[in-house]
Amino acid sequence: MNLLENYIFTIETVMLAEGTNEYGEFYSIVVEKQRVLYVAMSKQKLLEYNLNHFGSSYRGARDGSRAILGNVHVYPIAINPAQNIYWFPTESITSPSSVWIALHCLTHYEDAKNGCTRFILTNGRSYFVPVRYKAFRKRVDQALLLKAKMEQRTQHMSSTVLERLSEYETIDLTGALPLY
Repeated sequence: MNLLENYIFTIETVMLAEGTNEYGEFYSIVVEKQRVLYVAMSKQKLLEYNLNHFGSSYRGARDGSRAILGNVHVYPIAINPAQNIYWFPTESITSPSSVWIALHCLTHYEDAKNGCTRFILTNGRSYFVPVRYKAFRKRVDQALLLKAKMEQRTQHMSSTVLERLSEYETIDLTGALPLY
């Protein structure tokens, strides 16, 4: 297996899981639409690396989600809202079996019985996770709510700025300020 040193999430990244090598060291399994990559860092470190790349941190993203959603069991996070990249975990980030899914890549999910959920991503592949359907659906709903509220706040802020700009008068400062 060829391990990459690092990896930056894109809109092509559909899922993140974790594995361990023969020495017990964690590595990330990154699923893109057309390929699977392996990165020489745990999924938590890879999430942190990506959030840092986009100007945030895992704690900041989680705290932001908490501020918007209130207390929930596991928080979805905005990786890069400008590119519509929101992710949600199937379980706590510390759980080795936790999988992180890109919300925009989820096309379908259903109860697979026996406490499992089957989901299909935009790459056409289906996956099974050991999470009850009701809990999985709740996590999807929370991710959708986070995305909707962040978009709503962004749109509201943009319209507020435009309204305020129209209220200001323009003052010509050419020649009024000394040039040094």
